[in-house]
Amino acid sequence: MSWGKYLVFMVPPEVESLLFLDEGVVKAVMPVPVSIEDRVRGRYEPLKVLDEIFKWDGEGTPPEVLSQRLANADLSAVWKHELLRPLESFLLEVCFGQPSSSPSAP
Repeated sequence: MSWGKYLVFMVPPEVESLLFLDEGVVKAVMPVPVSIEDRVRGRYEPLKVLDEIFKWDGEGTPPEVLSQRLANADLSAVWKHELLRPLESFLLEVCFGQPSSSPSAP
C-alpha cells in the first residue's frame, strides 16, 4: 500500500458510543435488552454502560463477549453515521480506487 495518501480522522474519545446510536446495532450487540435511559447514557459514557450491561449477563469478560457479538453483527448502520463518512470515503478511494460518492465533512 502506498503511503502517498493519508487522512487525519477525529473520533470521539470513546468510539464505543457509536454502538448506541442505532437500535438495530444495540439489539444485535447487547446480550440483554437496553433501556432508553441506558441508550442515552451509552452515548456519553459508553464504557461504563457496556461494563454494566455485560456484567448483568454473565457471559464472560466484556471484551471477548463484545468482540464475538461485534463480529456477528450487521454494523452497516454505524458506517452510515455522518462521523464515519470521511473515513469510509478515504478507505474506498485508497484501498479500492473508488472515488467518493458522498461528500466528505470539511
